[in-house]
Amino acid sequence: MISVGISAGFHRLLAHKTYKAPRWFKNLSILIGTLGLQSTPLTWPAMHRQHHSFTDMSNDPHSPTHKGIFDTYFGVIFYQPRLKFVKDLLRDKDVLFFHKQYFKINLIYDLILFAINPIYVVYFHLFPAAILWHAEAAINVFTHMERFGYRNFDTTDHSRNSHILGWLIAGEGYHNNHHWRPQDYNFSKVKGELDITAKLINLVKI
Repeated sequence: MISVGISAGFHRLLAHKTYKAPRWFKNLSILIGTLGLQSTPLTWPAMHRQHHSFTDMSNDPHSPTHKGIFDTYFGVIFYQPRLKFVKDLLRDKDVLFFHKQYFKINLIYDLILFAINPIYVVYFHLFPAAILWHAEAAINVFTHMERFGYRNFDTTDHSRNSHILGWLIAGEGYHNNHHWRPQDYNFSKVKGELDITAKLINLVKI
């Protein structure tokens, strides 16, 4: 869910357009990302693009420097998307479909799981979504704290890399590498950095 839905889909494909994917993979990644309950494929990229436009500044929607750890961890729940950051995605029919049908898709998925076995709603939807939430929150908080992790590149923000978060969260923990070159889908830049999502993208990109 993390690698395909959020990392390869919402993040590297939609928010940054770092690679071109077959339509089947694009829609599969958007569907999985939608089921991750983090946000829609329109509002997630909007928030992320705003983050890159104002990294570690007052207008950054999730900067621990300006908003504090608690607001950075939980405040994104109340984020009001600025659609000016995703004018291109507003013209994407696939993105708009999943955006408009966000709640319906998740409801249908839960009804199917409930019909099979009610506990499956927890095991195969709510629990994975909760893990994904904490994974994303950890990236937002810890990879922008000056005393955490390490840096490969002297960027103008506080972005940091973390082997632990990189290995556990499909390469997303190499955040300093990402902020150094946002248009590169491969976040691994030196020996020992494992970006599982980049390896997946290598298999499907066109």
